Amino acid sequence: MANTNIAQPMPPHLAAYEPYDEQAQDEPLFEQLHIVSISDWPDLDSSRWRFDTCKLEQCLITNQDVTNITIWDSILVRCDISACRLFDAGLLRSELLGCRAVGLQLGESTIKDVSFKNCKLSMASFRKCTLMRVTFENCILDDTDFNNATLSDVSFIKCELNRTDFSGIKAAKVDMTNSDIRQIRGVRSLKNVRVSAEQVLDLAPLLAAEVGLVVL
Repeated sequence: MANTNIAQPMPPHLAAYEPYDEQAQDEPLFEQLHIVSISDWPDLDSSRWRFDTCKLEQCLITNQDVTNITIWDSILVRCDISACRLFDAGLLRSELLGCRAVGLQLGESTIKDVSFKNCKLSMASFRKCTLMRVTFENCILDDTDFNNATLSDVSFIKCELNRTDFSGIKAAKVDMTNSDIRQIRGVRSLKNVRVSAEQVLDLAPLLAAEVGLVVL
């Protein structure tokens, strides 16, 4: 369980969903829809996509350039959003459950009240993102980039963090006590990150390597 002093994400505001009808979709606003197993999306303006109070299940949205996308009060279940370039996105009160997001690019996005559970986020980029009240639980975050991101009330619970890079982050109430952090990068930037006494011993050789200490 996450540290009780860490604020938890607010849940999505749910609604009665309508079934998705591609023929009726003439603008990139998806509102109160239940979208299942869609891989061939309509040719809409990719700069204004918005999912508002939707549930997406087993959908495929890969290798797409969608700037300024907003995902509000929505739930994504077992969707594949790998290699999407979603720069300057807005994610609010949403859940990603069992999703595959390898190489997902979310640079400079705002992510608030979002839960990632059982997701594969290897090689994803959260560079320069603002994360507030975000939980990563049972996620694979190998080689993921958090460079220069701002993290507040963020929990990493039973996550794989091999070579995950936290260089230059600004952290406030970030909890890593329940994850393996023996191979993370950017140890010098972990001010205000909570770790256990045992984890301090794991971080010692990483910190020594980063600051150039010669240990005899």
